[in-house]
Amino acid sequence: MNTEETDFTDLSFTPIWDFTLEGCPPDSLAHTPLLSGAHLHAASMEKHTLPSSLQSARYISNYTEAGNVCNQPDLRFATGFFMAPAAFKGTHIPIPIFSQSRVEPFNDILAPSPWYYSGKARYEDDKDFIWKDRHDTFFWRGATTNGISVNGGWIFHLRERFIRAAKTLRGNVDVGFTEIQRCRGDDCAAEAAAFPLKENVQFEEFFKYKYLPDVDGSAMSGRWIAFLKSRGLPFKLSLFREWFDSRLVAWRHFIPLDLRLRERDFKGTVDWFLDKSNERLARKVANWGREWGLASLRDVDAEIYFFRLLLEYARVMNDERDHLGYVR
Repeated sequence: MNTEETDFTDLSFTPIWDFTLEGCPPDSLAHTPLLSGAHLHAASMEKHTLPSSLQSARYISNYTEAGNVCNQPDLRFATGFFMAPAAFKGTHIPIPIFSQSRVEPFNDILAPSPWYYSGKARYEDDKDFIWKDRHDTFFWRGATTNGISVNGGWIFHLRERFIRAAKTLRGNVDVGFTEIQRCRGDDCAAEAAAFPLKENVQFEEFFKYKYLPDVDGSAMSGRWIAFLKSRGLPFKLSLFREWFDSRLVAWRHFIPLDLRLRERDFKGTVDWFLDKSNERLARKVANWGREWGLASLRDVDAEIYFFRLLLEYARVMNDERDHLGYVR
C-alpha cells in the first residue's frame, strides 16, 4: 500500500517480483507464462550468454543484458532482493529517484555511493600485495544480507547459494559467513547449522588473496571499486549496477558470473582461472582492471560525474530547458 506522505509503495520484507515486472515491456519473457523448467532457463539465458561445447555450459557475453530481469523470469527465486528485501519503497509514477545502485527495469538515476567515501572499504595501495605474494585462494567473507529470510527463504538467497556452489570448486577456496542476520523464526538457527561461521577480517585482509569474488548484499556490496583497483582478480556476481558499470568491460576488467550458479557455468569459469596453467591470463585481467580502476574510479572522477549529473538534472527540470545550452 502507499504511504500517507508519498506515492511510494512500501514492500519491505515482502516479495517485489510482481511490482518489478510492471516496468518490463509487454513482449518480454517476464510476461510469457508458458515457459517452464529447462525451456525457461534456456530462453532466459539466450540473450546474454554464448554456448560452449563443454558440457552445455554457457558463459556471459553481454554483461548489460545479464542484469535485465525482464528477459530472465527464472531469476525470481535466485536472490533475496526479489523475495523479501530488507527495505524497499517503490513507485511507478515517473518521478526522479537518485540511487547508489539499481536493478533493471528500475530507472533510478545512478549517483556515486557515499559508502566509498566512508573509508570502510577504501583501497589503499600500501596495504595491497603484489600478485606473486598473494595466496592462490578464492576468498570471500560477508554476512547473510541478501534479503530477509522467512519460511526457509534463505535457501534461495544469492549469498547462501554462492557459499554452497563455491564448495564444489577445485583448488584453494576459503569462503564463509561471519554473521547470520536478517532472518526470522527458525530460519536463523537453520542457517547457523548450515553455515559454520568464520572469523571476521579487516578489509585489507582481502588483498592477500589472488581471486576476489564480489556478491550482492542488500544492494551492491560496496567492495567493488577497491577490488577493481587492487592487484587481485575480481569476479562479479551481481544484478545491481552502479554509476560506472556501463564503462566496465567484462572479461577484460573483471570476470562476470551468472546468478544461476549452475555447476557447469560457475564452476567451469572459476575452476579455469584457479588452474595454475591459466594464471598468466588471470593476472593480465587483474592488471587491466586495476589500470582502468585507478584511472577512472578516483574520488575526483565520482565528483565530476556527480557534478555533471546535477547540471543535467537542473537543466531537465528547468521550464526553459529547450532553450538552455552552452554558449561558445
